[in-house]
Amino acid sequence: ERGAVMRYKDLCENLISNTYAKEMSSNFTAAVLHPLAEYLNLFKPIHEKIKRRNNLLLDFDSYRRKVRDLADNSHANPNAIVEKERKLAIATQAYQDMNDEVVHDMKQLVMT
Repeated sequence: ERGAVMRYKDLCENLISNTYAKEMSSNFTAAVLHPLAEYLNLFKPIHEKIKRRNNLLLDFDSYRRKVRDLADNSHANPNAIVEKERKLAIATQAYQDMNDEVVHDMKQLVMT
């Protein structure tokens, strides 16, 4: 009979611990994991904007280098320099606009 009692006791303890473990897991998921996942999802749009800003920075750097190279070349066509400077101005403005957007979004994220 002692063996049956011990098996019954072990079964009850196992049942209780599994019940508590499931409840604890459920509470942990609801209280920690779900809010954390929601918070991390807030970063996805900003991350995408940062990628676009980095690509715009590459464009800006490329046009700046082209303008500098044309300006250093005494035989460069003046019209080509003007055209590259125009493109540089557009690239600069696009980068600055995207950078302002990223900074604004990050400030909003920090405030939430």
